[in-house]
Amino acid sequence: MQGAIAPDKRLAKSWQPMRLLLIACLLLGGALTLPRWPATQREGRTAIEPGLRRMRALPLAEAIAQAQARLRLNRDDSAAYAQLGLLLLQQVRLTGDAAGYLRAGAALDEALARDPNQLDALMGKGILALALHDFEGARAWAEQARAINPFRAELLGILVDAHVELGQYAEAKRLAKEMVSLRPGLSAYTRISYLRELHGDVRGAIEAMEAAVQVGAAGEE
Repeated sequence: MQGAIAPDKRLAKSWQPMRLLLIACLLLGGALTLPRWPATQREGRTAIEPGLRRMRALPLAEAIAQAQARLRLNRDDSAAYAQLGLLLLQQVRLTGDAAGYLRAGAALDEALARDPNQLDALMGKGILALALHDFEGARAWAEQARAINPFRAELLGILVDAHVELGQYAEAKRLAKEMVSLRPGLSAYTRISYLRELHGDVRGAIEAMEAAVQVGAAGEE
């Protein structure tokens, strides 16, 4: 990342509503795809069930219905609770109905009550904390999840956003670089762009957004 001047707080404030919407778009887009670990880390990981894999490719309303159907069959399915929570968070983004945060939080809590190390649920709690402006909480949830799996790029995205909102720009910059190294995708480059913008490096911000366009898959948010 470039630029040596202090972040422009007025610019940060003016971008806040748009950026928080972007956080939801990018984090949930990543959360609803399968995790990508380096080949050396895949052995020993619990595979995602084929049923959940198919659920993630469905239209949102249908995916929510299927997650609920899975839970009617098995009330102890922590993965289905976690997925339902993530889907409900995405629904809030699409509908603007903040009441959905309560339902999403309840589903994520049910997942963690059954499995305290349920990675998607921990990540969902971090995303929810960001949406509720609980940035210390978001950082804590992401760190807890990262202790379980340090190769999940979406967790770094939560940490970058939390540190930016807490004014900890040096740490946000370090984590954003780590995120690009781990998974140089749309979510990583848009965060690089925002940090450069905050530091007054408009040219560098545009370059990072151009990189985001180049690596973004067709149809990806």
